[in-house]
Amino acid sequence: MRYNLFLLLISILSISCAQIGDPEDPEEIEYMFDGDILISENIYVSEDDVLSIAPGSTIRFAPGTLLTAYGNVSIVGTADFPITLISEDDTEDHLILESWESSETFDLKHTNVINGLVKTHGSVCHFRNVNFSNDKDLEWNSAAARFWGGEVLLEDCTIDWNRKGEGFLVHGIYQPIIRNCTFKKVNDAVELIDCQDGVVRGCTFLSNSDDAIDLNDCDNILLTNNEFFGTQNRAMEIGGDVGGNSTNIKIINNLFVDCKIAINVKDNSDAIVENATIVGTETGLEIIHEEDDGLSSYTEAYNSVIVDTRWPAYSNNSTLTLTNFMCNDELLTGTNIIQTEIEFADTASNDYRIISTNFPTGFDETTMGYQKN
Repeated sequence: MRYNLFLLLISILSISCAQIGDPEDPEEIEYMFDGDILISENIYVSEDDVLSIAPGSTIRFAPGTLLTAYGNVSIVGTADFPITLISEDDTEDHLILESWESSETFDLKHTNVINGLVKTHGSVCHFRNVNFSNDKDLEWNSAAARFWGGEVLLEDCTIDWNRKGEGFLVHGIYQPIIRNCTFKKVNDAVELIDCQDGVVRGCTFLSNSDDAIDLNDCDNILLTNNEFFGTQNRAMEIGGDVGGNSTNIKIINNLFVDCKIAINVKDNSDAIVENATIVGTETGLEIIHEEDDGLSSYTEAYNSVIVDTRWPAYSNNSTLTLTNFMCNDELLTGTNIIQTEIEFADTASNDYRIISTNFPTGFDETTMGYQKN
């Protein structure tokens, strides 16, 4: 496989490639790509090899080309010298990187991915400070990055999209972690399918035209400290029409502004909601079960604030209980709920700290609604 790899390098322009390690020990062989590189044919990295790309390098993928890794991948730039991966395919949906189970680690850090898609199978993936951008007319289910099995830690990443395709799709992974990421104009920005004990924390979602977070057939997922602005469908969709119900979902300390629906729990799913601030949405809490099968969805919501929302809380064939709520539009049914004028510190700067003085009994501005960390 190393011989084939060097043959393929003949077709790569402006390349510097160094072989590092002991040639007698294949586990120590590393191929370091350094410079401005054009990938003009498919490249396969064998199970015994390691592919590395040096900080500051630019890798251009000609139409239809793919880098497939069966060995470990280290694409690690720095803040001052990021790596850039660019698809030069005029067509849509260009998969440029794919790893398989034998690729034990897939590190992608301080890297810009432009018009290229990434897919992993069973790898231990750590993406950090990765910026995805796209201006292609992608198929609806083409994801910026799709993960099948393995492990996933995605942090401090950005997807700046064009409302085509999707964001991070995570399939069948135990304890996936997505934190401190920003998603702009991304449909299904974070979709977890058949995942358990995961966390989506500290993320910002801006102008998503479909759902922002979508949980299908998941159990024990924590969604916390996230902010949603202008989601045109459901900021959170818990449970799927065909993907299966989701259970033990904890929705703690989140902000929803100008969304169509803030929290949608459906299809025999259940969730606990605490410290939500919901402002200017069409529907705040929507708890539904559409099938006439004797099942229902269930949600308990606490310590939350709903302002200027057409339908603050709605349920159908389901159970929704509200405790310790503030609402300025109508008096909701529940325990320790008040209807009152609600004032925020500075909405123009997205500062939704409550500065009004009327609160449910036993609560104040530090215990009601979203608390920005």
